[in-house]
Amino acid sequence: MPISQMGELYSPEHWRRVQRILQKAIEAAGMRPKLVWENPEADVIHAAILQNIYDSDVVVCDLSGLNPNVMLEAGLRLSTKKPTVIVTDRVVPPPFDVSSIGYIVYSRDLEFNSIEEFIEKLSQKIKDVADAYDGGRYQSFVENFTVETVRPERIDVSAEKYFSDQIETIGRSIRRIERSLHASNTTTPRNPAPSFNPLLQESNSVRSCTVMFQANAAIAHAYHEHIYNTGMLMLPKLKPRNDDTFIITGGLLSAIDEQDMTGKILSVGYEFGATRISVTISTEN
Repeated sequence: MPISQMGELYSPEHWRRVQRILQKAIEAAGMRPKLVWENPEADVIHAAILQNIYDSDVVVCDLSGLNPNVMLEAGLRLSTKKPTVIVTDRVVPPPFDVSSIGYIVYSRDLEFNSIEEFIEKLSQKIKDVADAYDGGRYQSFVENFTVETVRPERIDVSAEKYFSDQIETIGRSIRRIERSLHASNTTTPRNPAPSFNPLLQESNSVRSCTVMFQANAAIAHAYHEHIYNTGMLMLPKLKPRNDDTFIITGGLLSAIDEQDMTGKILSVGYEFGATRISVTISTEN
């Protein structure tokens, strides 16, 4: 409970009167009252407060006015499994978490008849929680919650096993890169151009294809997009040769034809194998 002035409602004299009322209720319960900061075993007041909070058999907390220091001390006590009794004048309602615990209310004006009834209720409550604790039946605030924590597991791995796994991982990465490079450099046409079938069938290493055609710029760009979308060439690149002639180069994936082509294909060239043998067919008369 506070002891100093708190606004206009709570004077030091008010708290002294409340203190005598609480002491009377505690004595009626058969216990010896002791203020939280009273401890002959500790010279530092904070150490005395903490020790009494954790060691006392029963703690009565007055939350009237919601004094920050008292709220902190109440929270520390509620973190233990020992009995705690909350009282308040309820001029300022306690927070929701505290109200779920249950508390005993007294009149702020400390009217005699109401205080006598309050002392009786508080005294009986102190007896009940003390008996329940001694009998192993008391359920503290903190025991209403279950908190599961994750405990890290330790796995011992030998240096030989660790480096073996790392080498295997690197090996798999290298093999994937090799397969990717092989697929890029040795693409086999799925449907070769008819006039080149014998030559293409003899080689499984068509490196690239070059198509030169005659058209205006709009048609050239449209044909480049057509080749890209239909998969005739892999990564086709369009380059202008002059105003009406364009060249498209890329890796051959399927046959080169003039379907949907408004312009005129002038020549188709292929490069085969690692030696880059170039063969060109001209379609010009």
